[in-house]
Amino acid sequence: MKKALLLLLLAVVAAVAQTQDYPNLIRKTRQYLSVFPENNSERLALAWYFMQNAQPDSALARYQEAFLFDPASADAASGSLWALNSLNRYSKSVSRSKTLIHAFPENPDIFNHRGLALLQTYEPLQARASYLTAQKLTAPNSESHTIAADGLAWSYLNSGDLANAQSIIKNSTMPLSAAPWLEKPRPAVSAGFGYKQNGDTYWLVGASLRLRTYSAALGFEEYRLARQHFRTAYSLDLGKQFTPLDLKLGAKAFSGADAGSYPAWQGSASIAGKAYIFSLRFSPLLLFHYTYAPVFSAAQADLGFKISTDRLNLLLMYSGLYRDYLSVGTDQTARVFSGIADLRLYRFLRLSFSASHGDMAWWTNPYGVTLDTMYPNTTNLGLGLSIPLGKGFGLSLFSQLGLIDDTSNHLLQGVLSYAP
Repeated sequence: MKKALLLLLLAVVAAVAQTQDYPNLIRKTRQYLSVFPENNSERLALAWYFMQNAQPDSALARYQEAFLFDPASADAASGSLWALNSLNRYSKSVSRSKTLIHAFPENPDIFNHRGLALLQTYEPLQARASYLTAQKLTAPNSESHTIAADGLAWSYLNSGDLANAQSIIKNSTMPLSAAPWLEKPRPAVSAGFGYKQNGDTYWLVGASLRLRTYSAALGFEEYRLARQHFRTAYSLDLGKQFTPLDLKLGAKAFSGADAGSYPAWQGSASIAGKAYIFSLRFSPLLLFHYTYAPVFSAAQADLGFKISTDRLNLLLMYSGLYRDYLSVGTDQTARVFSGIADLRLYRFLRLSFSASHGDMAWWTNPYGVTLDTMYPNTTNLGLGLSIPLGKGFGLSLFSQLGLIDDTSNHLLQGVLSYAP
């Protein structure tokens, strides 16, 4: 997936490379430049020949020489980025392109090369902004326009916005390398274990499938108090992405030892908007949960806002709850404030901080976990670490400190996931 866009950049010239004697062209051009070193166009041609002859290190040196000879040469500037990307020196390419996009703001090739380097350094939102600029600077149906469209689709895919990626692919007049990835079904499975300081434990199992802009997920939870069964939960979530917003519907079924609370059923719906400004993504959130149990029902409405960068995701949410009990005069209202800060440390290694405060009885948190009255903390503070293990495996670790009155409780959780 990471190399697909680079292969598209090289595919255009591959056929030409097969019909040209580039070693001979390199030899003749070198001889010419030894006599006429002031001919910068021939120096650029030599750099091009080196690129076609799979010698990007030699090409980079020539492009740099050409740029020193003529700092106004856009071909030398974009060529140096092309060579750096071919050498997998993406961080250097990103750094170099920062000055070049200001020196050559009308050159689409520079923005295309910068977009590829940003994708390879795990910054898809910045890559999106770069490819979008390149697309605006190119004529429809041109080679540079197609490269920009493909890069734009990959940028959306890498940031999880499959609907906008699909829109780019459908509107392109040329085939894009991102299309096969989007069309392939993406299954995933997970299993986890949690432990609370008083000896209570729980198990988590999940499976999901994503196909184009559709998603489905199944979940199973088993909670045990003092080694005895307390609660079992089954969940089903269905999702559909659109270009301006994402929709999700969910259902849960609970059974448990508390006859007043179980069996219980819950339905949920959520809408998440999407708006992009430069390399930022803004997502207003609206969620609703309704839980029905033997002696009460609970309605929850959430209003949230999420801002995302390539390095940090920040979510803030307000939840209003109404618990309607059978007994007259016992209804309750509650509110909960919550937030999550998710920081990318390196590549796919992420660290998260979470906090929530309020009356959390029968509150469904931003992770989708429904709390009952067994642990009615007034404050939860969480720390999570997401670790990529390679070959599709990942490990998520989570620790939580719960506070209520003058007491505290601790929770430790680990989830192993696999997405082939």
